Amino acid sequence: MFDQNELSRAGFTSLINGELNLVATEADHRTTELSSIIGHLRPDVIVVAATDRILDELKGLTTAAATLPVIAFADHWDLESAVSALRLGARGLGEKSGSRSMITAAIRAVAAGGTYLAPSVADRVIGAALDQAVVPDTALLAKLATLTDRESRVLNLLANGLATADIAESLAVSSATVKSHISHMLRKLGLRDRAQAVAFAYRSGLASRDTFPSAA
Repeated sequence: MFDQNELSRAGFTSLINGELNLVATEADHRTTELSSIIGHLRPDVIVVAATDRILDELKGLTTAAATLPVIAFADHWDLESAVSALRLGARGLGEKSGSRSMITAAIRAVAAGGTYLAPSVADRVIGAALDQAVVPDTALLAKLATLTDRESRVLNLLANGLATADIAESLAVSSATVKSHISHMLRKLGLRDRAQAVAFAYRSGLASRDTFPSAA
């Protein structure tokens, strides 16, 4: 748990530790040895929160985190900061004013390999994407056509916020099979990770705004 504000950090840590099967450890984000700290703690997910300068916090953390999932909480996300955070590698964007259940559900979703956008963030990001690209780029459609039916289905479920285990259950296959489909899909589309895959799903028109994951 990384947060500039000591009181806020303590509050997040207490909230998380009060949930079943969730354990949070506070860490000093200002240290120059982020990689060593993260390597020592070996967390399932990195949570970063900030009142301001959230993008500055994310830049250092996402680099140090390597492949570990990162979810960021801010007081407010405008379109520019939300898109920038996703480009920096955040798999989840939440709001610090969210309810206890929303915050913990978001953390669980990202820790399980899924994605999460707070409802207001989803409206801004997906709305802007649809406004800018009502008709998907032909290059995106060409890439999409290289996927098998099963890979397309996995991508669509991934874009809807499902974790690996949930996708496996939906398709009645093993988690290992789902991971294999995701690996093949990322390679075919030339994408780095699941966050980029979710963005591709919306830009290509495979997933729709109405099905974007948010809190229930």
